[in-house]
Amino acid sequence: MEQINGYACISVEGQEVYLICYPPKDGGKRAELKDVQLYLYRQGFATYSVQIVKQCIESEKEEKIDLGNSHLKFYSGFMVTYIEPDEICCRTKIFPPSIGADPLTKEDIISSLSQEGIKYGIDEDAVQAFVDSPVYFTDLELAHGKTVVEGKDGKIEYFFNTDPSLEPKKNEDGSVDFHTLNILNNVNKGDILAKIFKEIQGESGMSITGRIISPQMVKPIKLEIGKNIVSNEEKTEFYSDVMGHVMLSQGRLVVSDVYDVTGDVDNATGNIEYAGNVNIKGSVRAGFDVKAGGDIVVEGVVEGANLDAGGNIIVKLGINGQGVGSVKADGNVIAKFIENGTVKSNGYVNVDVILASKVQADGDINVSGRKGYIAGGKISAGGNVFAERIGSEMGMRTLIEIGVKPDLKNRFNELNEMLPKLENKSIELSSILNNYQKSLKKGVKLDAKVITYLRQVAEDFKKNNDNIQRVNAEIEKIKPELLADGHHKIVVKKDIYPGVGIYISGNRKEISEHLSSCEFKIKDGELIWATI
Repeated sequence: MEQINGYACISVEGQEVYLICYPPKDGGKRAELKDVQLYLYRQGFATYSVQIVKQCIESEKEEKIDLGNSHLKFYSGFMVTYIEPDEICCRTKIFPPSIGADPLTKEDIISSLSQEGIKYGIDEDAVQAFVDSPVYFTDLELAHGKTVVEGKDGKIEYFFNTDPSLEPKKNEDGSVDFHTLNILNNVNKGDILAKIFKEIQGESGMSITGRIISPQMVKPIKLEIGKNIVSNEEKTEFYSDVMGHVMLSQGRLVVSDVYDVTGDVDNATGNIEYAGNVNIKGSVRAGFDVKAGGDIVVEGVVEGANLDAGGNIIVKLGINGQGVGSVKADGNVIAKFIENGTVKSNGYVNVDVILASKVQADGDINVSGRKGYIAGGKISAGGNVFAERIGSEMGMRTLIEIGVKPDLKNRFNELNEMLPKLENKSIELSSILNNYQKSLKKGVKLDAKVITYLRQVAEDFKKNNDNIQRVNAEIEKIKPELLADGHHKIVVKKDIYPGVGIYISGNRKEISEHLSSCEFKIKDGELIWATI
């Protein structure tokens, strides 16, 4: 059975006017007091007992309330429309005429909606349905706009691990298990590498007031690919064309095979430069260079040699720079030890011992193996530093700096050295131009060579000023990162000795006494330490 909501209606009987309250049927809702009050107000009745009206509404049977005398014979019906804030739809309540009066027609209802500013989406079928079977004191949806359809940004689904920051597994004794690194993404010919889902444009909507509702802009997607990759005809799916490994290098999809060196890198091999990964079964001897577009894995030692990798560098025994060698990785550096060397990583550094070396990392520097000590040299990390011991009982000078990416700090210093030179050059060029300007005002005529020279000076002046603006903009961009309170820390699980200098986000502390099991960090803009 159809639910029927309760409602009220005016009845004119002779000179007497009554309000008839009808209860709901078959589970319908009772009429609300505020709606009945609005109905009476709009019909001109201000004097009545609200309590009696309320009782009648809540009654289980039809009730009749005397409203007094009236000179009118009939009262017209009316409607109230509320437009939702998003203007997509509206709620309309229609109130009945007095018994015997003409009800609202379809044309009356549509006209009233138009007068409320509704220009689009009037549901004439719903209006007709009401006219055929009136339902009073009930929210009706007689108009609905066109809902905006939001589009979708383009996206890329990769079918390999794109996170280069996986740390190696640690054994129970603290040593690193190099057999379970799982850093390389090996692929076979025909393996799917990536799939592009192109952007989908949205569809504009329309409010019931006639306002166009535009969808949000969508972002297209583009994938740069290197060699050894094939695609389907639509260029939405990409596959490996060789057996090798896949990686993302600065947002570019790259597949390369691996170059294996069965022994040492020495006179027999010469220097090595390779676009992909390089696996060296032996050691890299003094004076030789290895450069790889991907990872470099060395089973032996690196002694007085130079390594440069676009990915990770893994040295399973260790690095002895002999004061001349350097190791640089766009990814992470993992080694048994680092001694008398220079190491730079754009990721993290994981090592058992650092001795008298300069080590830089954009991420963490973790020296927490079985020995886990740092002694001598300078350690700079954009992230945290973890170690068992820092410094030595002999007071070996050791500097630990965290909180700022080393390259960022170096760039900041470089820019601040560059700026005064540019400003001085601008002053010199401006002086030349001003002097010739004064000559022109005095009526001095300039020959063609001088005019050409001045044009060049003016061009150099403009370029120099543009450079000043670019340098200042870059300084201002970097400065907040250098000045911000860092959330990074230095954790020493066992001992830290006098002779160690601690630097965190511009704050400095010199260790003047032997401390044990402590943590250094920034709190409220100050460098503090506490035992752990």
